[in-house]
Amino acid sequence: MTRALLVLACVVGACLAACKGKETKREDPKVVVPPHPMPEPPPVVVPGEWEQCKTVLKTIATVPATRQVATLIETCKPCGDWSPLLEWNKRTEEGGPKRKDIETAMLGCKAYCDPNAKMRFIGALDEQRGKTNRIPWRLLGDFCKDAVSAVPDARFMSAPYFALDRIARDIASRPDGAKLLEGVELPLPAVSVTGAGLALPSTSVTTPIAAKSHLTITAEELRIGPLPYARLGANGVTVAGEPYPGSVVKLAELPAALAKLPPPVIVFAPKKLPAARLAAVLAMTKQMPLLLAVTATSTLPGWEIYGVSPVELVGLGDKPGLTVAVTEAIDDAVKQIAGTTPATPPPPVALVLEDKATIESVATVLGALAYKDYKTAMITVAPTKRAKP
Repeated sequence: MTRALLVLACVVGACLAACKGKETKREDPKVVVPPHPMPEPPPVVVPGEWEQCKTVLKTIATVPATRQVATLIETCKPCGDWSPLLEWNKRTEEGGPKRKDIETAMLGCKAYCDPNAKMRFIGALDEQRGKTNRIPWRLLGDFCKDAVSAVPDARFMSAPYFALDRIARDIASRPDGAKLLEGVELPLPAVSVTGAGLALPSTSVTTPIAAKSHLTITAEELRIGPLPYARLGANGVTVAGEPYPGSVVKLAELPAALAKLPPPVIVFAPKKLPAARLAAVLAMTKQMPLLLAVTATSTLPGWEIYGVSPVELVGLGDKPGLTVAVTEAIDDAVKQIAGTTPATPPPPVALVLEDKATIESVATVLGALAYKDYKTAMITVAPTKRAKP
């Protein structure tokens, strides 16, 4: 009996030990944590920044047209410092922002409408830095469209345009923001659907006129229409006006077509275009004043805004107070103008175009005229020299 009890006790003990061993080896069930995106960094808010932004908005109409967008971006910073985005094109080794800083700034602005947009933007970023294009931003616009104000197309997409979109949405979301945005109209670059504009001439004297109408002259055609400009609101940037470069018009129909547009009308023409093409247009428009679009200095990388020469362009009319020959080399013309003292009011100046004169030549001479306070230039072509019999 004792032997049987002993055997039973051993069996029970072995079973208990086995069970206990199994309990100690049992693994806890795995907990599956669903993946989640990294938290977006909060925007950096500078104390008093909104008050500064409001002050600028109230007076933005008094800021020169070429500085309006830059002034808003410099003052209104709903996502924090814009520098990493504005300078995205500059390589890090050349003093540009680190890739990480660009990514952080984009997340802080909630830039991406979906993961594909982020993948395409970041994927194009490194390859395009240091180049003169806006490919990452245009990709963002193509994917996100109205979420970044890239409608009806992405022609304006750039770091400054993205900043303008985020500023508009932030201001409109504030209790007194919508009223501040009423009537705000900002000039946009004159670019085609490809995002490129004409290579404009340069001049020494410009005026920042916010014009609403344009005449674009190329070797092949004439186009006219309202210039694009931006309105700001809860949906970001709304592009008003018409898509540049407007509608084709025949030379014979040009005066009547221009009369329907609100003045002043700005002439866009590539700087290497023969100036005789401009003279042919002015011979048709006669005394209807036009202004020449020229390059303007922009403090915003990727924001190619234009300036305007203050000297009005007309066809040959009344007897000029001064006649200046314009050639490809314009030093003599500039010296001739510099040596004059215009009457008050200054008389019109006749610019007689020689063979090889270009739009760039005309723009340079217009700068010299503006410096001496001449107001009007009559453009004509030099008479063809008769061949000897």
